[in-house]
Amino acid sequence: MKRVKWLLILSAVVVVGVVFWALRPLMPWNSSQVQEHRPGPPAVPLSADNTSPSGAVVGLAEALKNWDLGLAAQWMALAPQGPFTDAYQNVLAPALARMELELGAERIEGTFAWVDVSVTAVDVGGGLGSLSADAASYLVSCMIGQSQADWGEFLTAYLAETNTEEMLRVRRDATVYLTQDSGGKWRIDANSPENRAFCNALTGGLLDVLDQLEQLMV
Repeated sequence: MKRVKWLLILSAVVVVGVVFWALRPLMPWNSSQVQEHRPGPPAVPLSADNTSPSGAVVGLAEALKNWDLGLAAQWMALAPQGPFTDAYQNVLAPALARMELELGAERIEGTFAWVDVSVTAVDVGGGLGSLSADAASYLVSCMIGQSQADWGEFLTAYLAETNTEEMLRVRRDATVYLTQDSGGKWRIDANSPENRAFCNALTGGLLDVLDQLEQLMV
């Protein structure tokens, strides 16, 4: 009798176990475990809106990708000097079209803000690596010919022959510095020394090359 009793108990345990396993997906406490392995909704991309520092950075990036300098100026505190001009359109317009920007941390202190970014852009600086050497040769030829160096003409002709479509892209990290105007809008001062690394990242190192060229012009 004892043997039969234990067999009945064991059978009951097995039946309960099978039923429990069959009903397991329907258990409320178990559904949370299943849910955490399911992909969540896709992240909503931050829109261009200068009521937030990150939104202003996105707005500037979108404007530059489309080479809309008029729109880009709306996200800036001051009109930019240097490479963000029509003189560099032949080089930067197709290069910026391939630019990608990722936002990082945002920090606000009163009317000042900083946004960490990662920029993947065409390596314009690397592609123009021979610019300084060619400019030096041009300067020597001008000295030999006893003529005045026309750096504007030289640079325009040099950039006109530059093709950025075959250049590789590089990734640079930078921090964007912004200020808040009286209307509460966040704007980027492209001429601020704090934004040099950001501008250099956007242009793929073009600022470094232009600095080398400027030393020859002195």
